[in-house]
Amino acid sequence: MKTRGQTVRLKNESTGREVRLLVILSDSKQGYLASDSLNKAKEGNWTWYNLNEWSEVKWKSDDW
Repeated sequence: MKTRGQTVRLKNESTGREVRLLVILSDSKQGYLASDSLNKAKEGNWTWYNLNEWSEVKWKSDDW
């Protein structure tokens, strides 16, 4: 599980949609409180990504 300030890539289990997010808070039960951009994070625009609905996608070397 990623920690505050790190970037995480999540995939929605039902839709298959993938997002890259900035982690604000991580919780092993609730998931990630995250923002899709640094500017939005500074404004307090955060969303919970529940681990029952979203799964962490491992980074591949060609993603950089």
